[in-house]
Amino acid sequence: MTKTQSWTYFNPTFEYKSDFDDHNWPWAGHIYWAYDLIRNIHPKTVVELGTHKGTSFFSFCQAAKDISLKNEIFAVDTWEGDEQAGFYGQEIYDAVVSITRRFYIEQNTRLLKMTFDEALNKFADKSIDLLHIDGLHTYEAVKHDYDSWKGKVKDDGIIMFHDIKVPDFGVWEVWKEVKEDNKDAIIIEFEHNFGLGVVIKDQQLKQIFTEEFISHIIEYYKKSAGFHIHKEETKSLESRINNLEVIINSLTSERDNYFNMYNAASSELEGLKSHTNIIENDLKKEKNYVHSITTRKGFKVYNKVLKLLGKDFKF
Repeated sequence: MTKTQSWTYFNPTFEYKSDFDDHNWPWAGHIYWAYDLIRNIHPKTVVELGTHKGTSFFSFCQAAKDISLKNEIFAVDTWEGDEQAGFYGQEIYDAVVSITRRFYIEQNTRLLKMTFDEALNKFADKSIDLLHIDGLHTYEAVKHDYDSWKGKVKDDGIIMFHDIKVPDFGVWEVWKEVKEDNKDAIIIEFEHNFGLGVVIKDQQLKQIFTEEFISHIIEYYKKSAGFHIHKEETKSLESRINNLEVIINSLTSERDNYFNMYNAASSELEGLKSHTNIIENDLKKEKNYVHSITTRKGFKVYNKVLKLLGKDFKF
């Protein structure tokens, strides 16, 4: 399955990320390796056992799309979950379907919604170029998946196992046995993001995958994983900052509106106070006038009474 005489590193844009923010997802640290693997090796048939939300699957699809690679990429999963990943409903499968249709509709992708055992008879022996095992992570389950599917992989094929560095899963035990069974193969162990074990059977690729080069790519993809996570977290923070700026601008505008309303109300209140003062002054004058008139009339009546009584009083 040798397709390259040297290894090229790429800097892809993963289109699926606009719909699925997976920067903190367990497989996210391996997407650059997965992408470069497809771009360099050109596997014709890719099968992964366990897809969940699709990080690894979409990484394979993106690489195939970017070079118009006419291969087949199969995702096998019940999309019901398990005791380790948790159980979930139809919405996860629907999301994977939606992203696949939106971004990778031109690729020969197949979503097989079934158990791994049910999918076995859909593949001939020695027909798979790249097999990725990432299902239930108990020792018994991983061992069963490997034993059931290894005969489906070509003699020069590749097998990958996720979570080989998780001590409370059983993958590490199976991985240890797999390395013993494939002593002549190229073995790569990525320790970041829960670990990814890679078995490359193609003997011709040993010209590229020397011990020195393997050490180099282990360090390179570890750093690329950190860069990826940092970049995605930065984008997430920038998005949050932009959202906060929108909220702040809205609150500032609302505050300014209240200030304008307050100033308008204060101006109107001052006008009302001035008008009230005028009215009060006018009312006071009217009261004084009425009091004056009333008092004068009262004295005139009093004088008439005094005159009737023969007295005289001048007002």
